[in-house]
Amino acid sequence: DKDISELLKEFTVDFLHNGYSGLVEELLEKLSKNDTDITMDKSHFLWLLTYFLKFASQLEIGLDQIGTVLSFRTLSYITYEGVELLETLELANRERRADINPHLRRMHLVVTALREFIQTVSSYNEIKNLSFSEKQHITKLQLQSLYTKEIRQLLLLLLRRFNPQIQSLQYLSDLIVCNHMLLMDLELVSECDEYKGPKFSMTNHVQQYSNPVVGDKAHRGI
Repeated sequence: DKDISELLKEFTVDFLHNGYSGLVEELLEKLSKNDTDITMDKSHFLWLLTYFLKFASQLEIGLDQIGTVLSFRTLSYITYEGVELLETLELANRERRADINPHLRRMHLVVTALREFIQTVSSYNEIKNLSFSEKQHITKLQLQSLYTKEIRQLLLLLLRRFNPQIQSLQYLSDLIVCNHMLLMDLELVSECDEYKGPKFSMTNHVQQYSNPVVGDKAHRGI
């Protein structure tokens, strides 16, 4: 077991250094264009983000190697996939003609991919020895996240549409954590000098959660 663990660790480090960024970039290019030549289940791409991003900041992989993954394009794709999948899931649930479990698993992966993306960006922001250009890259990405309301609105919508009859408490818990992390980051970024625009109001945004149904769902996930 120890030998297997060491092999997996070596593979992960080598992959993050030499293959991860290029693979994600190529797949994202094909998926964004709905390339008919690609037959990969989108769940595999979301898993690729979820699983390996958590190691990137821990191993302090340089942004010159991981920067194309930590991009606004990646964030936009995850958000788009979440919106599209929510519509597909609700339609499938209403019609009850097909197995909805694959849709549920993919939606959970959307949430975990978004969570790991946000966590990784925050972790890199805490690294002291980033170069000026690397720091600019992270700051720009955080500002883009703040300017793009669709990201936080997606998470709010997912909370509102949570269905305890078909979705797990683990999914709800991951969703709440992801939402909390995003809001904390947005509030912090809105205070920086580079931000140009109306200040992000946590109070105004949280008022959207005042719906008793949303509050009850959040309580279940805690």
